[in-house]
Amino acid sequence: MNVMHHRPTIVYHLGAPQTDNDLLVKSLRWDTDLLAQNGVVARKPSQYRKTIQSFLEQMSEGSLSEELEIEYLQSLTKVEQVDRILLSDSNFLGFPAFTFSGNSFYGRADIKTHRLRNLTPNCPVEFFIAIRDPATFVPALANTGARKGDKNFLGGMNPLEIKWSNVINLIKQANPDCHITVWADEDSPILWPTLLQEFSGLDPAVTLQGSSDMLSSIMTEEGTNRLSAYLEEHPNLSILQRRRIFAIFLDKFADLDQIEEEIELEGWNTPLMEALSEHYDDDMYEIERMQNVTFITP
Repeated sequence: MNVMHHRPTIVYHLGAPQTDNDLLVKSLRWDTDLLAQNGVVARKPSQYRKTIQSFLEQMSEGSLSEELEIEYLQSLTKVEQVDRILLSDSNFLGFPAFTFSGNSFYGRADIKTHRLRNLTPNCPVEFFIAIRDPATFVPALANTGARKGDKNFLGGMNPLEIKWSNVINLIKQANPDCHITVWADEDSPILWPTLLQEFSGLDPAVTLQGSSDMLSSIMTEEGTNRLSAYLEEHPNLSILQRRRIFAIFLDKFADLDQIEEEIELEGWNTPLMEALSEHYDDDMYEIERMQNVTFITP
């Protein structure tokens, strides 16, 4: 039987759906060689998603045997000495159609994440998740997949009872030894340099090529070109300096067509959306105060 000597940290990016849509991994993959030099592996999600599912199916009650755990790690990377393996799938918590099953919001987040954690019982595990204002999150979810436009998408759940803090608490309670990193999707374009650094575990002094990917996707072409030129002229900006520059550029060159969304969901009116956004603000404050949770804010 293989004996595992080196125990890498396994990092699961849980989405959520309709937040960055795999851009977190795509942005890091510009720097695959740099990551490898630092013991970090970020493969294409298509290369491991089915593998993870098959190992979850092989797991009996509890966790994988040490032999299967080694097999799982070897399926994720062929590199012997790796310190950090980055895995991303917005369906880790369940498919969008089942987000509100059982009249709860990700009510099985504890079970789903505990099973992921137990794929590698001998390795440290971390979770990363972007949250999003339910006012836009629910319509975006409802307009994807098999139940597109289904007015019963929420089941019997009152949208005002949607709380991300409950989801984070479920993950925390089921995985007390796992650190959780959370951020608001609305802040992602500005936070992108920090998110790439935190997810990869690289030193903040390292500049990653994809740090403006998210911002570029919501700016005009002129803004994107000017930002590229500015970053080329100022290659040694710290992460905080980059974030300040990003905020200035977004303010000046935001592409409103990319930012403004058409909300199409029966019963989704302005008073409800305002109430949901207010609840979301309170909810974020609650998450910020949780122990063993890092909430990244601008």
